[in-house]
Amino acid sequence: MLSFFDENGQIKLHSGGTLHHFVKYILGEEGINEIMMLLGEKILKLSSEKKAKIDSTPLEASRYDKHADYNPHYECKMDKAHITMVGTYPVFRTHTIGLASDSL
Repeated sequence: MLSFFDENGQIKLHSGGTLHHFVKYILGEEGINEIMMLLGEKILKLSSEKKAKIDSTPLEASRYDKHADYNPHYECKMDKAHITMVGTYPVFRTHTIGLASDSL
């Protein structure tokens, strides 16, 4: 149902809302983590790069999130994504509160 090709074989992109719904409600956290693990394993097998690094990315919290931390450095309520990278490829992501250390 989420085909990326139309009836003529042309690539079609779905709206952000459709993709968000699929990831959040169909795959869920467990499903997206499983996909990340499979992709990470494949990248590690195929890549000549063997060094990993973590890139911390601030995520501005929804205005409806009453529990998000205010981060004084970014001057907003936020969460953080910590993305493990092998070379330029993302292989895993963790999600933390906005005041978590960048050294995870």
